[in-house]
Amino acid sequence: MSAEPEAIPFTSPLHPSYRQDLPDGLVLRWMDRATELKKVCEFAATYGAQEREGGAYISFIFHKLKRIFRIGKETPLLRTPYDCAIIEDTTKEDRPIIACAVLYQHELHYDSVSLNVGRPEFVLTDYRYRNRGLQRAVHDLLHAKCEARGDALTIIGGIKYFYKQFGYDYAVEMGGGFTTNVDAIPKLKGGEIESIEIVDAQPDDAHFFAEFQERRQRKQRNLLWGPTTEEYWRWHLTMWHDDPENDHIRALRLVRHVPSGVVVGWLHTAVKRTGRAFRIFDAELDLDNVPGGDQLSVIAVMSSLLRALRAVGQGDDGAELPPFVQFDWNVGAQCVVKDALERIGQLEGLAERRRYAWYVRVPNYVGFLRRITPVLEARIAESTTFASYTGEVVINMYRSHIKMVLEGGKIKSVEAGKGGADGSNAFSVPPDGTFNRLLFGYKSLGELMDYNPDVDIGSEKIKGLIELLFPKRVSSIFSWF
Repeated sequence: MSAEPEAIPFTSPLHPSYRQDLPDGLVLRWMDRATELKKVCEFAATYGAQEREGGAYISFIFHKLKRIFRIGKETPLLRTPYDCAIIEDTTKEDRPIIACAVLYQHELHYDSVSLNVGRPEFVLTDYRYRNRGLQRAVHDLLHAKCEARGDALTIIGGIKYFYKQFGYDYAVEMGGGFTTNVDAIPKLKGGEIESIEIVDAQPDDAHFFAEFQERRQRKQRNLLWGPTTEEYWRWHLTMWHDDPENDHIRALRLVRHVPSGVVVGWLHTAVKRTGRAFRIFDAELDLDNVPGGDQLSVIAVMSSLLRALRAVGQGDDGAELPPFVQFDWNVGAQCVVKDALERIGQLEGLAERRRYAWYVRVPNYVGFLRRITPVLEARIAESTTFASYTGEVVINMYRSHIKMVLEGGKIKSVEAGKGGADGSNAFSVPPDGTFNRLLFGYKSLGELMDYNPDVDIGSEKIKGLIELLFPKRVSSIFSWF
């Protein structure tokens, strides 16, 4: 439970009345959800008009923010009514909001260890106030709040390079994907009936999504993953169905095997097609649940699913659209759907898009390594070489270092030290976020050493231990917002 506002000092970033004076009459503070939601949403809509032409994007931003902060609705993304930082210009009579950022809190898992994770979103600045360091001030406040409430790390997806200025680096796979052509979908053979139907998910279907996420994790063994709680999925589904503006958001849909009535997967898609392609943001199939489960049924199920998706993407609301040409799949590298598409020849000759990545910021490496000690010790225990290892490992970050002491295969201590530390027991890595790429399995030690001479190893034994402690692993973070 968080402390009551009366018990928190006014100078603390956790206090709802916290404020910081910036140059030129600007003030950084927390939004009051009860009284200022409309004002922030209007600013977001104005920002959309500055950034892109067309009312659809403006409406999308406006309703997305309003939906997150809807008064009276409990949300698993926000922890207090004061999780949106704003900057207002007090020199003007109407004190306009000229910058903002929302702060979510997710529960994610690093392998078997549960972590609270902060996530900035809706990072917006009026173009007339840019290049003044305002978002640096906003993020300093968000990071201070994250650290005060005990978040182990912060993640964010978005503008290329921009967030590296605030201590982030790319460290977890996100995005990418591929396209498939609508005209390549296998046709239904004469005398056959469709085996798959796609239906909009309802709030009472939340347990399906939680169960499928658990199954996905057991199969793929993602490093950073989540969420899996039924509460989380129920909130999303309830908000979607309660929102009269749901044309502006994405949809969760179930994949049902018609002959048996068994739910065999789910889809996270656009509500409707707006261009030549229909977008699928995530997809999960548990083909083991398909009655029969053999190669023939997998091909039949995937072919039927594509035909059902074509019907969804075609739409029937009378809107004038360009010809329906492609499905745009934004699914992970290990997605079962991708494998099934390959089986029926849907990916032949098609190039994959370059994958993007989540930015990750770890404010305290010592604290984080202590948190994930059970994971590191489990990896050591699985090794025949290091299961009973006793010795020191020094993570040399050139201006500082971290010393890990192991005894009999157990981590006895993790301590910070000043200054660099070379030697045969040292693993050297620059203090610019590069370590994040290894820590979260985004790159292997060999890949980091190949492209960055500042990444170095003091001995072959330490190299083997670092590769054991921090292997390359895929992660999967579901992101509706």
